[in-house]
Amino acid sequence: VDTIKRGMMVSDTVLGLLSQKIRRLDERMQEILKVASLLGYQFSEMMLLKVVSEFLRNTGENERYKGVNGARLNFCSYFSAEKVKALLNCAINEGLIERMKEDYQFSHDKLQKSFHDMVDETLKIRLDYIIGKAYLTSDLSDRLYYAAVHLNKAGALVQDESGFVDLANVNNGASKICRDKSAFLDAALFLRHGLSLLSEERKWTDHFALAFEMTESLAKMELVVGNLEACKEITNEVLLRCKSVK
Repeated sequence: VDTIKRGMMVSDTVLGLLSQKIRRLDERMQEILKVASLLGYQFSEMMLLKVVSEFLRNTGENERYKGVNGARLNFCSYFSAEKVKALLNCAINEGLIERMKEDYQFSHDKLQKSFHDMVDETLKIRLDYIIGKAYLTSDLSDRLYYAAVHLNKAGALVQDESGFVDLANVNNGASKICRDKSAFLDAALFLRHGLSLLSEERKWTDHFALAFEMTESLAKMELVVGNLEACKEITNEVLLRCKSVK
């Protein structure tokens, strides 16, 4: 118990020192690392540049975004690939991030959390949407997984049925990636969320193929993890809804 308490005290002390250091940073570096923190503990320079560029394209070159709590991003006065790279190099020199071959990572998970917490919720949703779309157009083998993670956080921006169906398809793809890696619980979570996005009135008519595939996959995932009752309920729904089961 004493060891745990000492560890918590050290963590609190480290967090306090990090917070002080972050507040003294150049504003431009803060803003770049805020976006990087949304990409995760590890992030790629290419994806960071893509997200910032897309944010500017959607916002307008001369507009300064202000969040509900006064948080802001002001990339327009200095954004270029070369300048962002220079800021990342400065962050390395400050001990905030580390170079990992083609990627970067924060030097401490609490650093990532500190920058992440500095972004107001409205801006997080907007950036998560941009990040999710950026992953969809990337060539990463796990792009659908990362796209689903971020687009699900930005679900409030989806307004029409076609958008919900598209997001359901992304979740279906993410579930397959999890399944192939034996992450069956995560696969089930993506499937449940994907199914919840489909209209109850048209799920088994307009979107029958997708609903059937996801529901069948969900039943299998529940069976694999030993949730037999849920598997039975889902199977009964399939038998009730589908026109024929082979």
